[in-house]
Amino acid sequence: MNKRIGKTLAIKLNERKNKKIFIYCIAFFTCYSAFAQSSWDDILAREKGVIVEQKQDVEIIVTEDGKLEIIAHIYEETQHFSENANLYREQSIGYSNTFTEISDIEAYSLVPNKNNRFKKIAVKDFVTSDSRSAGIFYDDQKKISYVFPALSAGAKTVTSYTKKYKEPRLWGYYMFSSYFPVEKSEFTVKAPVNVKLDFFKYGLADDHVTFTEVKKGKYNIYKWSADHLDKIQLSKGADGVLHTAPHLIIHVDAYEFEGKTTNILGDVKDLHNWYTKFLEGINDEDNVDMKLMVDNIVSGKSTELEKVEAIYDWVQQNIKYIAIEDGLGGFRPRTSNTVFTRRYGDCKDMSNLIHNMLGLADIPSSLTWIGTTAIPYSHREVPTPMADNHMICTYVNKGKYYFLDATDQYNILGVPTSHIQGKEAMINKGSTDFELVNVPVISSEQNSIVDSVFLNIEKDRLVGSGKVVYAGYNKTPVLNNLENLSEEDKKDFLNMLLKKGNNKFLLSSVATEHVSQKSKDLIINYDFTVEDYVQQTSDEIFINPHLSKQLEGGLIPLDATEQDIHYDYKRLTSNIFCIKIPEDYGLSYLPENTRYDGGDFGFSIDYKVKDNTIFVHQKVEINTLLLKTGEFKSWNMMVKGLFSAYKESVVLGKI
Repeated sequence: MNKRIGKTLAIKLNERKNKKIFIYCIAFFTCYSAFAQSSWDDILAREKGVIVEQKQDVEIIVTEDGKLEIIAHIYEETQHFSENANLYREQSIGYSNTFTEISDIEAYSLVPNKNNRFKKIAVKDFVTSDSRSAGIFYDDQKKISYVFPALSAGAKTVTSYTKKYKEPRLWGYYMFSSYFPVEKSEFTVKAPVNVKLDFFKYGLADDHVTFTEVKKGKYNIYKWSADHLDKIQLSKGADGVLHTAPHLIIHVDAYEFEGKTTNILGDVKDLHNWYTKFLEGINDEDNVDMKLMVDNIVSGKSTELEKVEAIYDWVQQNIKYIAIEDGLGGFRPRTSNTVFTRRYGDCKDMSNLIHNMLGLADIPSSLTWIGTTAIPYSHREVPTPMADNHMICTYVNKGKYYFLDATDQYNILGVPTSHIQGKEAMINKGSTDFELVNVPVISSEQNSIVDSVFLNIEKDRLVGSGKVVYAGYNKTPVLNNLENLSEEDKKDFLNMLLKKGNNKFLLSSVATEHVSQKSKDLIINYDFTVEDYVQQTSDEIFINPHLSKQLEGGLIPLDATEQDIHYDYKRLTSNIFCIKIPEDYGLSYLPENTRYDGGDFGFSIDYKVKDNTIFVHQKVEINTLLLKTGEFKSWNMMVKGLFSAYKESVVLGKI
C-alpha cells in the first residue's frame, strides 16, 4: 500500500471518530506515522478515495492479411477512505457496440480484515444494457454494469478488462486523471517498427509526465507515466472535460505491409479521405415533393442570398433536431429524402438536407465537419475524429462564408451558432479536396442587452416603465422560454428576467416584439413597481440608482479555481436608468463616474443630470471567450470595483 494513502486513510477515519476502525488503522499504519504531511497528503485528506493505479497496455498488431488490430488491456485499482464507500459500489464499462469489443472482465473488492490483510470478494454478475448519452435519442453505446460487494472504509476495488478496437481510426486517447486523485497513471503502447505513430499531449506539462521509447526486436514500446494527479476539476463556465483534464491523443499515421504503405491518419488529408467514404451513396433520386417545396420556398426571392436564407429558415423551423448516433450512422448522414419525409434528424441529416435543397435551387454548398467548443484542438493539431463532433453546411457568397447550423432554430443567416465560434471547419470540396476555415467569433456589440428604464418616485416606492432589447446570442434562451413555457411559467420567467431593485418588484404589464421574427432584435416593453425601495427623511430622499446588478456572484475563488473559464459568447450589457427628480426637490449628491478596463473585460458607470432627470448608464463588457487563470486577480478587482460602485446612492434635497 502507498505510504501517503495509508496515512490519509488513518486521518480520515480519525476525523470520523469511529473508535473501532480507528484503532485498527493505527495498528495497521503505524509504520507510516513518521512521514511528514505533503501537498499530496493535503489533496488526499479532502477526498473520499484515491485511484492507486490506473494503467492501459495497448498492443498494435498487423495481421497476416495486412489489417490492423488494436487491443488494450485496462486495469484500475481504487482505495476508498469514506465510511460511505458503498456509494461507489455500482460501476460500469461503456463501449461502442459497433466499433469495439469488451472481453476478459474481472472485478473484485479487497476488504481489510483484522489480520492486516485483504479478503478478495469477486464480482459475480455483469449485466450488459443500452447506454443513453445525454441529449442522444438513440446510439449504439452499451454498458456493462456490475456491483462491488462489501465496500467500507479502507476497502479497495479492482477492475480489469480487454478492449478491442475494430476501427483503428477510432482508437487513441488516454485520460491521465479521473474522478478521484490518481497516485499512478501509466499508458504503454507496443507497436511493430513498421507502424508509425503520432501523439499530442493536452493539459500536461513535459515535466509532469515521463516518456520513454524503447526498441525491442521488431517492436517499439512507448510509455507515458505520471503520478500524484489531482482529480478532474471543472471550473465555473468550463466548456467540457477535455479543456481541463490532462490527456494524450495518439493515432496511427501509417503502416507498412509487404512493401506497401497504408495511410491511416497521418494528416488532415487522410482524415478527409476517410470521412468522404461516409458520404458515398447518400445522394438519392430526386424527390418531387421536395423539389416542389424548394420552388415554393424560394418563390419571390430575387437574390441567391435571400433564397439561401429562406431554405435555411425552413429547415430550422420544420425539421426537429434529434441526435442519432448508431454505429456508422454516427458518421454517415441519412439521405435528404429520408429526413425530408420524416421531418427529423441529427446535425448530419439536417446539414445534408440543406445541402440538397440548395442544390435543387441551383445553389452550391458544402457539407462541413467541425468540432464544437467542447473540443479544444483543431484538425491540424489532431487529424483524427477526436477533432470533430458536429456537421454543418457551408455556403459562400462573394467571398463571405455562411455556416449553416440548423440545430439552433433561432440562429440567423450570417451568424454562426455560438458553440462553433472560433473553431476550425473542414469544408468538403469533393472526394479528394477540402478547405480549412476558421469560423469567426461574434463581437460583444452584436451580443448586447440594452435595458432602458424610466423611473418616478412615489413616496417610498418606484414606478417604472422599461424597454429591453436582446441582440445576438442573448436572444436565444429568452425566445426559447417565451415560445415553450406555459403561461404560468412564462410569467415567473419574465419576473425573474426583468427584476429590478428588491424582491418587492412587481410587473404590471409586459408586451413583446419580434418573437417570431428571428432576424430582428427581441424587444420586451414592461411596466412595474418596486415597493419600499426609496429611503426618505423629512427633507431628503436617498435612492440607489443601480436597480440591476450585473455579475452578482462574479468573484472567482482564487484558492479553489485552477482552470481557465470559458464563455459561450462575448457580451455587452447596458442598463440605463432615468430617474425623474420630484417637484420641490433638487440634486444634493451625485456619485462620480467610475470605470475599469481589464483588457478583455471591464465596466463603466456614468452619471449626468439633464432636464430635471438623473441619467445613470451602467455598462459591463466581456470581450473574450476564454478568461485565463492569470487574469483572475484583475477580474476580481473589476467585480469588487463594480460592487463598490453599486453601493453609491443619489441624494435629493428639498428646495
